[in-house]
Amino acid sequence: MTVQTTHFTKAGDPAKASTDLVGGRFVKYGGTDELTVSYADAAETANGIIGSATDSGLTATIHRTGRGRLEVNGSSVNIAPGDYLKPSANGIGVKASTGDVATAVAREASTASGDEIAVDVITPTVVASLANQLNQPYVLPIEGFRIHDDLDSPLPETAATDDLAIIEGVFGTSAPKIQSLDFGGTSTTAYARIRFALPPEYVGGEAITLRVNAGMETTIADTSATLDAEVYSSDDPSTDICATDAQSINNLTAADVDFTITPTGKSAGDVLDVRLAFAGVDAGNAGVMTGAINSAKVLLTIDG
Repeated sequence: MTVQTTHFTKAGDPAKASTDLVGGRFVKYGGTDELTVSYADAAETANGIIGSATDSGLTATIHRTGRGRLEVNGSSVNIAPGDYLKPSANGIGVKASTGDVATAVAREASTASGDEIAVDVITPTVVASLANQLNQPYVLPIEGFRIHDDLDSPLPETAATDDLAIIEGVFGTSAPKIQSLDFGGTSTTAYARIRFALPPEYVGGEAITLRVNAGMETTIADTSATLDAEVYSSDDPSTDICATDAQSINNLTAADVDFTITPTGKSAGDVLDVRLAFAGVDAGNAGVMTGAINSAKVLLTIDG
């Protein structure tokens, strides 16, 4: 017997193999006089995944929860992390469609037949109720931003040379915001920093967008006013994964600006270290000239 171990994170349940079974495939329960298992085929509901190859008549281990590995076919319909999986012929996993009953969620991609990928085993559930939710917002509280080179300290109430300020506002009248100093007739570059942990429901490797609402107050600059973002991850703290360049916010009407964060290799629990940089350049000094950040959020794809 060839043993194929699929490295499941949780213990499985025993059942008798009705025929020779390969490990890492979808199976279903059956039998009348005792509990047996066989491959779950197309149009059948899988009860779990067999943990390792088992000869006919011997006791197999069936996993109905936890993370392990599943043989899949991603050649005709590619499989991406977060996709729901169902059985095809001989228990091989394929991407499930709306209305199908899924028994696993892919945690790795597949574009070929015979791939073995990491999956989470789930209770059999109709896919229509499980579609991933796109661009779900996670607010970065204004009061959560810190001095960029002194994380022990909150932002000051008055903007400094390279530090943006937090303006508390008036309860019931005006909302808190982050503000630059008045740079009319000169230039400024100042920062604010915050850390954010990707939540448990984040689908690993899926899109991450940083959205900031910002603009100018009172007077626009005669040269430029921009907002930039640098983003580092706890799993690679020396690589900036923000793929978007600085964007203009030189307008008296505040607007959302989006920064694309490269999601490759990112998963729940990773901590994003975000630094926003406001840069203003002005010559004419036509009036009070401050930049403002009104809100910030991270948009994520999460499990349904």
